[in-house]
Amino acid sequence: MNKKILSVILSLCIIVCALPMNILAAPEQNETLTFEVNGLKTLLLQNDYISFYFYDFRYQTYTATVPRAIAKETGEVFTQDLQAPGCEFNVYTGGGNKKTTYPSVTLQKAEFVSETPNGKNTAIKADYNMDIGLYDIPGTPHGTIIPAKVTVYHELVCLDKKDKTAWGVLTTVGGIQMNRDALFGHDFYFEWWYVINGFTGMGHGETANSPGGPAIKMDRTTVTESGEKTTKSSVVTGKIDDMSTKHVPKGYTSWGDIDGVYVNELYTDAYPWANPFVGLSDYYDKFDIVYCGDTPLRVSLPQVVTVKPHDCPVLTWVESRSYNGFDIDGNTEMSIGSQYLWGYRDLKTLSEELPTKPDEISSSFSAKRLAAFESNGAITVEYVSDDAELEKLKKKYNSSPVAQIGGEYESTNGSSFVFTDGAAMLTPSVTATWNKNAGGKLIIHKDGRIEQHGIHLNTPSFKFYQPSGGAEGSLKITLSKEGFVFDIEPDKNDAIIYVDIPYATAKLEKASADMGGNLIFNGEIGFKTIFDGAEFSLEKLGYGLKEKTAGGKKTYEFKVNGVKAKGSFDTAKMMALELAKVEGEVNTFKGEERYAFSLELNAFDLFETEASLALERIKNGSLVPDELWFFVKASPGIVLVPPVPVGQLNGGGAGFKDLAATINGNYFYIPPVKLRGALAGTYLHLIEGTGNIVIGPSEISLKATDVNLVGAGAATQIIDSFGYSLKLNGQERNYRGNTYQGVYFGGSKELALNLPSKQIDVITFDSSIELGAFGGVNDSRDNVYLAIGANGTVAGRLQIPKGSPVFAGKGFNVGKINLIVGGQTAFPIRNVTVEEGMKQAFQNVDVYLGVVAQVGGWFASARAWVLVPKIVETNFRKGGGWGLEFKVLGYMPEWNWADKGVTPVVTLLSEDGGANFAAELEEKPLAPANVGVSRAEILVSAGTDEAPYIVLAFDGNLTEEQIKDNLKIFNDSNTELNIDWMTDDSEFNPNEAVSATTIADMEKTNADGKKYRLALLRLKEGGKYTVDAGGLTFTDEKAFSVEPFEKLDLTLAGNQISGKVKYAADNTPYVIRTYFSDKEGGADYIIDEQEIGDVSNIEIPVPSSGALAPTGEYYVTAFLMTKKPADMNGDGEEEEALIAIDNQSFDSKVLYTNIYEPSAPASVTLQASGNEVMHAQWDAADGADGYAVRIYEEENGAWKDTGFGYDLNDGSTSIDMALTVGGNGVRINEEGSSAESVAAENLMPDKTYKIGVRAYKKSADGKYYSRETESLGEYLPKYTPVEITLSVNGSECTADENGVYHAYVGGGNNTLTVSGSDSSASFKVTRMDSNAEIPTENTENTFAIPEFEGSLMFKVDAVSGKDVTSVFLLVDMDKEPPVLTLSSDVFYADKETGEYTITGMADAGSRIVYNKNEEVLVGADGSFAVSGQLDESETSAVIMLYAQDIAANTSSSQTALVTKKTSNTVTVNESYAEISGSGEYSTGETVTINAGVRSGYTFGGWTSDDGIQLADAKAQETTFTMPDKAVTVTANWTKSGGSSGGGGGAVRYTVSFETNGGSKVASQHVTRNSVMKVPTAPTKENFDFDGWYSDKELKTKYDFSEKVTRSFTLYAKWTENDNGGTTPDGAWKNPFADIHKNDWFYDSVKYAYENGLMKGVSNTEFAPQNDITRAMFVTVLYRIENEPQTDAAAFIDIESGSYYEKAVAWANANGIVSGVSQEHFAPNEPITREQMAAIIYRYATFKGYDITTSGSTAYTDNSDISDYAKDAVIWAAEKTVMTGNTDGSFAPKANTTRAQAAAVFMRMIENLKQILRLLC
Repeated sequence: MNKKILSVILSLCIIVCALPMNILAAPEQNETLTFEVNGLKTLLLQNDYISFYFYDFRYQTYTATVPRAIAKETGEVFTQDLQAPGCEFNVYTGGGNKKTTYPSVTLQKAEFVSETPNGKNTAIKADYNMDIGLYDIPGTPHGTIIPAKVTVYHELVCLDKKDKTAWGVLTTVGGIQMNRDALFGHDFYFEWWYVINGFTGMGHGETANSPGGPAIKMDRTTVTESGEKTTKSSVVTGKIDDMSTKHVPKGYTSWGDIDGVYVNELYTDAYPWANPFVGLSDYYDKFDIVYCGDTPLRVSLPQVVTVKPHDCPVLTWVESRSYNGFDIDGNTEMSIGSQYLWGYRDLKTLSEELPTKPDEISSSFSAKRLAAFESNGAITVEYVSDDAELEKLKKKYNSSPVAQIGGEYESTNGSSFVFTDGAAMLTPSVTATWNKNAGGKLIIHKDGRIEQHGIHLNTPSFKFYQPSGGAEGSLKITLSKEGFVFDIEPDKNDAIIYVDIPYATAKLEKASADMGGNLIFNGEIGFKTIFDGAEFSLEKLGYGLKEKTAGGKKTYEFKVNGVKAKGSFDTAKMMALELAKVEGEVNTFKGEERYAFSLELNAFDLFETEASLALERIKNGSLVPDELWFFVKASPGIVLVPPVPVGQLNGGGAGFKDLAATINGNYFYIPPVKLRGALAGTYLHLIEGTGNIVIGPSEISLKATDVNLVGAGAATQIIDSFGYSLKLNGQERNYRGNTYQGVYFGGSKELALNLPSKQIDVITFDSSIELGAFGGVNDSRDNVYLAIGANGTVAGRLQIPKGSPVFAGKGFNVGKINLIVGGQTAFPIRNVTVEEGMKQAFQNVDVYLGVVAQVGGWFASARAWVLVPKIVETNFRKGGGWGLEFKVLGYMPEWNWADKGVTPVVTLLSEDGGANFAAELEEKPLAPANVGVSRAEILVSAGTDEAPYIVLAFDGNLTEEQIKDNLKIFNDSNTELNIDWMTDDSEFNPNEAVSATTIADMEKTNADGKKYRLALLRLKEGGKYTVDAGGLTFTDEKAFSVEPFEKLDLTLAGNQISGKVKYAADNTPYVIRTYFSDKEGGADYIIDEQEIGDVSNIEIPVPSSGALAPTGEYYVTAFLMTKKPADMNGDGEEEEALIAIDNQSFDSKVLYTNIYEPSAPASVTLQASGNEVMHAQWDAADGADGYAVRIYEEENGAWKDTGFGYDLNDGSTSIDMALTVGGNGVRINEEGSSAESVAAENLMPDKTYKIGVRAYKKSADGKYYSRETESLGEYLPKYTPVEITLSVNGSECTADENGVYHAYVGGGNNTLTVSGSDSSASFKVTRMDSNAEIPTENTENTFAIPEFEGSLMFKVDAVSGKDVTSVFLLVDMDKEPPVLTLSSDVFYADKETGEYTITGMADAGSRIVYNKNEEVLVGADGSFAVSGQLDESETSAVIMLYAQDIAANTSSSQTALVTKKTSNTVTVNESYAEISGSGEYSTGETVTINAGVRSGYTFGGWTSDDGIQLADAKAQETTFTMPDKAVTVTANWTKSGGSSGGGGGAVRYTVSFETNGGSKVASQHVTRNSVMKVPTAPTKENFDFDGWYSDKELKTKYDFSEKVTRSFTLYAKWTENDNGGTTPDGAWKNPFADIHKNDWFYDSVKYAYENGLMKGVSNTEFAPQNDITRAMFVTVLYRIENEPQTDAAAFIDIESGSYYEKAVAWANANGIVSGVSQEHFAPNEPITREQMAAIIYRYATFKGYDITTSGSTAYTDNSDISDYAKDAVIWAAEKTVMTGNTDGSFAPKANTTRAQAAAVFMRMIENLKQILRLLC
């Protein structure tokens, strides 16, 4: 304002003079002196400490206040230390308007007096006359002068009664005296002020004109209603205008007269002595602060203050202002109108020595915030006064800070910072606390070093480090580029830490915390109960904020957000799976989630390979095994039965998944897990393929579906599917005189075969057999014996091969197909590699598969056999591995089969039936050829078990239906018999008298050359028959009978088998193999094999003991086998192999004792114990190494082996079985990198189960099992969980996504209350660190939470009958209040709106409470922002805030001072001066700018586009008056000897823009020390632009007011669109803060945004008044057309890849735009209104719309419209696409704003829609 300008000018114009030395000699007490300097009267009032000079400058009075001791040291007084008074007269003129004028104040008399209105004291009294001019006051003549007068007293007072080192000048302004005649009918008031010029240089002339002056500080004192006072000091970093000096905090209305928030002093403390101050507010009127001698004075100091800080002291000033009282016709000489106080602290007397460097400025200060930066690997800690200072530091280091520390601290020199308040917020998630009275300390050095003692570390909800007694040195704190790192000795930490995984505890060794609020712990983690014997090392334990809503209120919890630990545990104890080694990690960090372990899997002594185990959370948060699978990909493969290579796994894997989903209730018990999956491998080195596998304890089963013969390839594929279930038992065998001990590999086997191939499938079946393989080593363990032998009987189908023209597809269901696997060998295992040994084993063993299918059906007695040797040729010639043996068609040799393409069949028929056929032919010759008869009598003979047949030959042209209609047959009694005509699908009925079919296209001989149709009749019995063909004739007939194939006829008596082979063929060798089996007809264990010499007298002993099978009772099965030739080894020579042609089983059992096995458990019990768990217990068996448990399920009154079980090798005689836990199987991808879940059956509750237990002994090569002892059946009830409710201190707890409940408590008494859905349930609470049960309190279900430090897990059990439901409560105990640090003590409100934002730091997740009952949440990074608005009448206010954490601990209150910012920014570009003049200035203030000196250049003057009037635009230093807006001025330079240019020409930098997937933005070339132009915002589909950032990590937003001093790249930040800009109910969700409902363009912007036409310039700003460019406008049209394909644009100023490139090309190609010239489009130029009209007009033409017009407009500026645009403007107006201005003009050359463009687009599209509707 004018008064301030006048004060500054006058102060600078004062004559600086030296006073005579003699006036400086003064007595110890107040001394007065009057003298003249250059004719000017001066009064001096002084004492030993301070001197006050009163100057009468005729038109203006000034005072100077200096330390008395200065004269002794320098001999002069610095009269620039001046204080100037001023007065303001304000008149209310009506309607709320006010008129301000500045009266002239003229000194009439100045004298010394001994009394003031404050009491007796020597003072200077000054009487002033005042002339008050009235101008433009309604009802008062212009220029009216009102006289007045006032008296002012200046006296010296002390502010330090004890040491008397603080003295000031108390200035009392009396009431202004006016005459009654001067009243003029309006309300008015006076304000009086004093301006302290050069404030920070007062008393220190050496520093006045030098940069680097001391800071101005402010003391604020808060006085509560109870009288408690707290004073806070802060640095004033920016100009403060007209701030009130006392406030009642906003939101508080009941504060009294004394209590309030006072701004009571402005001061500096950087000098070693004589630090100036200004007293403020009526705080001095409430307390004894000011003294006159020993008498306290109560003084009411200024109500308003303005402060101007500056780096240069001479440019600083403080104005203190008060309302001044007045009186009408009264004597105001001794009245008090207002009072002012200024002076010095830390004064010295004349007799005291001054500091060596009295004007040296110390950086000593106290403050609240530090920031640590990393640069070139080093850490630097900087003092931060406010957010503006922080931004400067970010630019200085070109990065964000690695840490911000909040808390009260002091620093003497800026090299170290000593925290003083006992608490400091090191990061948003870590607060350090210490006991100041017990030697605790925290010192942070500038280089990042940290000194500390007695520190405790706290998160926002619990303490994680509390030193044990004598634990000094157990904590080390360091600062790094990642933030704070805390190294902890875990054994010296009394804090308890529990992660949010039940049964897991953590020992902390290290913690790290960053600016983002992330807290990571490292150390050891232990899992209890579930992971018995586990050892884990904690890699990191992460904490962070998690948002939650409780009672409709959003809040944050500080909780575990990630656990990562590595270690191992014993899976045998976890799931009864013997896995040799389990190692891996638990990782719950977001994006890294993994409960995965790599295993060295030695599963059930079957597999050795790599595997992985995954863990998962269940409902109550417990971590359980959820997934386990292994993958095999190896050559030569994984041995199935070590060390004997019975089979190999070559790829695939098995396991379980989704186990957690099957858990009901608590997981404490062992599930009967099976591993299920898919494997590729070889079996007995005979067949290979992939299949589904199931692995359980000591058991494996496989179902393969893509199977080939080993070495034969897909062309010889015979097996549709193949599977086996294996059981392992120890066994002992003899081979060639050597005894071998090993493992017998036996079990059920599934096959789906097409034999001899899938192309020629004579035999097919899909069933199971028992297969056995033995592998063992001799006593010297240098040779392995491998024996493979198995027999089985299955049901299947026998058919003539497909493709045969004779019997194609004729097939028979066969109930008895015999299968045999044979082969044995021995081979060395010493001095060979594993791979060599395995290969040799497979090469040496002659393994083959023999299958015989036999049928005695109506059509024929037939037998097909197939031998599948190790190496198979593919032509399937006779003797090559298969054969067909028929006992019907072999009797018809004259029928020629050779021409029908079935050579093997012909060969077999002629050879196999030759001898018998000859005999029949002699007895019953065929009828003469070609002699047709219609009736014949035929005699058919058949013995016991023989099948009688008649064959008739008809003309080949007859159909089967003709024969059926005519043919009849009669028995010997001439009774006609029914003929059952069979089809392919008919079932043979043996009770039918005659069964018949026909066979077409049969030839008799080559010579005959005719075709016949044969009728084949199967008779029930032999005898005389008459056949009558009716009207047909047959040429041939034959009768014969066929006896059965070989058949066993045996009996079992005790342990002896006796009997014979019926229908044995002559000269045929037979072998009988005998088996034990648990099931009748099975073949589990081979017990005997012998060649039969006398088939009529067979004797086979059955052993009663040995080591072939476990002790028990067995069924016995005998297999009859014969030999067939085949090329078994691929050498072209045929060898003989066995095939099984019949078997016989016995329905009685024999007893067998295994001489090596242990005794069986004497008894087994099974009980349901709750939670779907059954407890099994059994008696120990002598000599047992372990026990195998089988689980049986009752089904329809019978017991079924479920296939589930356990193998316990730790001597356990009991097990708790989680029976219903099982999970699914897995399917592993080809790389073995992932496994998907596949369905699997598991056991269910509400069923009855029993178990069988077998003891076993281990040998070096196998296990020997006892007989099985079974329990009684036991019902397993379904578990019903209790719904548990937890409340802590009356507040209900909620479970997180993992099912763990959380509570946050402070110190003191805390209680837990438990209730449940089952009223009969009882509750138990256990603390999980000690397993101590918590006793109940007064009520049954209330428990006292014990005192502890840290976080502690509690287990809460609800017991209902046998069922127990458990939940887990993680309690964080936090006794420390949060630390609240404001970013500044002074915050600025917008000068127009009064809107303000208070920012600061506090514990992450805490609540900031302000205005008594309003609150905001602190974010994860510790930051918060409180927004508000000053009342219209307010220029400043105080906001009181405090932080409250989730445990309700409350910080001390902080006061934020808010004042309106009435200043604007001056930016000086291209200045090379140390002080350029850039800064904040008030309206009307004189601004001095300086260009400095630039080497090699000549200054060329100043330029500015902001309309300022420079005093001298060509002077390097000049001034201007500050307008009411921001100003940018640029110094221009001419290179010496070169051309000129703003900013110096040659030095330019390139700023590039990385849009991160958005549209391209062109680089800018910016002159050094200039600011760049804000580029057009890029666009990106489904994203909103969120600004430019200077770092790739998008942490530091770029400030476009910053000068460019180098080349660099800016990076675009994007925010994904929020729900397409709509609320859940479909309404538009306005994202723009600058678009309001009452704006005229609101609907237009909404329309453009919703329809994807226009987006904001950021995610929160639309910028409606910004100009829209030509490129932007054309791009919107392009979007309307759905962005069609187009060629490149022809303009040279269209940047490749830009967002508008295709849009401009499309518009140009379609005649919508033509550019500003032939080569230029000017994409970034604003579009004018007439250009917009023309483009829309052309677009309508392009669309084919009606563009006719009336030909004229009524716009007042029609003549200004360019000719090219006139038709377009007329059309746009008539179609209401564009409208004119309110004054009737169109403004064609005016730029178009974004709001106008949105309106145009909306009107255009809606109008065009209307046109289309009319056309349609």
